[in-house]
Amino acid sequence: MPKRQDSAEIQVPRDPWSLTILKIAGIHIRLHATFLLAIAWIASFDRNSLPLFIGLFVCILLHELGHALTAIRLGYPIRRITMYPIGGLATLEAQPSPKHEFLITVAGPAVNVVIAGLVYIYLRLSPGGLPNVFFNGLRSYVQDPDTIRSYFTMLGLANASLAIFNLLPAFPMDGGRIVRSLLAMRIGQVAATRIAGRVGQVLAVAAGFYGFFSGNITLLIIAGFVFMGAGQEIAASQSTDPLARVRMQDVMVGRTETILPGMTLAEVGELLLHTHQHDFPVVLGSDYLGLLTRERLIQGIAQQGRDAFASSVMDRDAPTAGPDDSLLGHLQSYGQDAFPIVITDAGQRVLGLVTRDNLMEYMLLRRLA
Repeated sequence: MPKRQDSAEIQVPRDPWSLTILKIAGIHIRLHATFLLAIAWIASFDRNSLPLFIGLFVCILLHELGHALTAIRLGYPIRRITMYPIGGLATLEAQPSPKHEFLITVAGPAVNVVIAGLVYIYLRLSPGGLPNVFFNGLRSYVQDPDTIRSYFTMLGLANASLAIFNLLPAFPMDGGRIVRSLLAMRIGQVAATRIAGRVGQVLAVAAGFYGFFSGNITLLIIAGFVFMGAGQEIAASQSTDPLARVRMQDVMVGRTETILPGMTLAEVGELLLHTHQHDFPVVLGSDYLGLLTRERLIQGIAQQGRDAFASSVMDRDAPTAGPDDSLLGHLQSYGQDAFPIVITDAGQRVLGLVTRDNLMEYMLLRRLA
């Protein structure tokens, strides 16, 4: 099961090209520099379009929050949402299961459908019914009720269009991810990603040709992003393919030093200096209690002193797995928080450890064999 999001623990990486503007449910909402340039560009030649642009920004942000909050609900950490001129990107820190990916992906377009439906109900119930679509300047936008209805009409149509556009089966767009998740339930993640990615690239090439010959520069740019994104997803899936059949017992370090919960941090420090081990499972009898990593040891000595007990600073929620569990499945579930992994049997007896270093050594030796 993926680790639940704890906003106090998540450290958002620095990005000099984006700026955090607010924080929602522990998620950092960021504006990319290109988004700010787009606002300046629009304001320079058509200031009256800014209200509609801002409205679309809010709707796209709600779309991404639909993805993000569903992911958090299912237990997958989300660090940030970065807003670009052509859309948003929610950073998912672990690969969800096919079923969860389907639910997370569908949540985004569903938000746009709900917004479009609410706008439609409002316009039907408002005096004058559904207006003609027009936008006649910033001043009339504030003063003229007809123009306000026109504004919401365009916003409603834009949300309906966003839902339809995102559901096109062009991976890595939402529709392509839905196709990938459905395929993955039958043929596995790697093969499903390869098929969905190729379909996405074919559609991107077709859209690119149409955009080029019709003079639609926006469509041409989007097609380029889709083509490159699909290629990156295919490459990423192929890089994990060699791990598809690797089990935890194939890569774990079996001879593992364990420590007692009543040992002092000074005593554990001596073990750290005189062994090659950096992380120590904490056991009582034959029962596994938690993991004391080198980082927690150093932090504990600095904050609580050398005489503090190991049990006071150990990580009780460190990733664990069984010896026959899939390594790839674990990596997809935990993402960057995957290591170190404590390997235990059904009775919670420690069998070994899997660290990032010994996984890299395993992959190197396997490549040379």
